[in-house]
Amino acid sequence: MTENIESIEDSIKKIYKELKDISKKTGLKTKELLPLMANRELVIINSQLRVLHEHLDRLDKKTNSQTIKKTSKKEVA
Repeated sequence: MTENIESIEDSIKKIYKELKDISKKTGLKTKELLPLMANRELVIINSQLRVLHEHLDRLDKKTNSQTIKKTSKKEVA
C-alpha cells in the first residue's frame, strides 16, 4: 500500500514539474494548463482503450471460429 502511495506521489510530482515547464514555455498559468493536460491524458487513455478493444475483438473472433470448427468436426463424426 505504501508503495502505491509513493508511486502516486511521484507521478503527481512529475506532472506538476511538467506543468511548470510548459507554463514557463507558453506563458499560461498552471491553472489554465490543468484542463488541457487532463484532456490530453483522456485522449491517450481513449486511444489505448480502442486498441485494447480491437485486440479483444480479434481474440473473440478467433475463439469463436475455433469453437465452430470443433463443433463442426463433432457433427461430422
